[in-house]
Amino acid sequence: MKKKFFYLPAYDQPATGGITLVEVDAAIPEFWANVALGALKANTVMANLVNRDYSDAVATKGDVVNIVKRGTLQVNDKVTGHQITLQTPSNSKIPVTLNKHKEISWLIEDTASAEAIQSAVDYVTDAAIALGEQIDADLLAMYSAMTLQAGGANTPLGINSILEAREKLNIAKAPVAGRYFVISPQDETALLKLEQFTSAEWTDENQVALREATIGKKYGFVFVMDQQVKTTVTPGTNPEYTAASGDDLYAVVTNPAGQNPYAKGWYTKDGSTYSAVESTETTPDASKTYYEKKSPKAEGWYERSGDVGSYVYTLSTDETQGAKTYYILTTPGTDAKTQRHNIAFHRDAITLVTRPLPAPPANSGAVSSSLQVDGISVRVTRSYSQKDGGMLWTLDILYGIAGLRSDSHGVHVLAGDANS
Repeated sequence: MKKKFFYLPAYDQPATGGITLVEVDAAIPEFWANVALGALKANTVMANLVNRDYSDAVATKGDVVNIVKRGTLQVNDKVTGHQITLQTPSNSKIPVTLNKHKEISWLIEDTASAEAIQSAVDYVTDAAIALGEQIDADLLAMYSAMTLQAGGANTPLGINSILEAREKLNIAKAPVAGRYFVISPQDETALLKLEQFTSAEWTDENQVALREATIGKKYGFVFVMDQQVKTTVTPGTNPEYTAASGDDLYAVVTNPAGQNPYAKGWYTKDGSTYSAVESTETTPDASKTYYEKKSPKAEGWYERSGDVGSYVYTLSTDETQGAKTYYILTTPGTDAKTQRHNIAFHRDAITLVTRPLPAPPANSGAVSSSLQVDGISVRVTRSYSQKDGGMLWTLDILYGIAGLRSDSHGVHVLAGDANS
């Protein structure tokens, strides 16, 4: 019996550019879940460094998981002739909302092609890498939850900032083992220019840094570069803002199948006009596109106060849109400053919670498989798309992020360019 081979192009292409089957018996959900998990684990940075929580309990977007934060124990004197002092640590619960449902989809056509299966693996790997970058970006956004700070907005990352971060973690009694320092590409370059990081006169390990341009472990931290480190802009003179409206406010729901538009609070669109109220449908209409409102905080929108001629714009802290106008910084202005938000932390500063997504409804014709490795779970779903004339595949993940001990186990290390 002949083996079947296929390749995977981008899902957003029309059906004629989709993946074509030759004679496939490898296209099963478990196969692609394993490919995706391997690529995801190999290419994500932050997800491998933080506390992770996973259970087999199936969940959906919006569910809340309570993570136990251990209480403290005290040392007591043992008095001769008396019983030991028993303690009951006062544990607390950290609620984590599973509010991040990310997906990647592609189409396998009915028609034939002679492309090798390696092409398919390459596309799935690329997609999983993109998914890993999104998880990293969400984790690195947790710098805003860290109350301990070091560095400065107009100060390049250097020895003083590193030692300041180390001191603050020491004073806060964060564990010495398992500390990481995640830095931007610009700050990695700055550190590799310092003799403390590259000169063999300081340590033999610096020879590796000089030869391979990697920093490794210094000053009690394992240094890791991540391209997803957050940057923000402080407006300069005469910045310009535009009120967010229309498409600015909404994001397309890319995988509505099997979900409840009414429960999710989705919207629909008529031409260029969005509906004024949320959808009342409990099952998605395959002929419609659904939209969800963007988060003002995540988008970096501003709120305006004051009077005409003396408006003041401040970054919004709203997780969800309220009954107000939000503004987008369109022109930073002269002398605007860019800050980079590096973080130095122990793994228990942040927790990443993932849960398996539910199987598709019975008799729907869709087949799915959920797999997890090291606390990260992905689901692969396969169904037939009559509209596109092929098999529709979706790789998705459900997760939530929260500060576990972000007040004591993490430091927000600000850096910028001296002349920015």
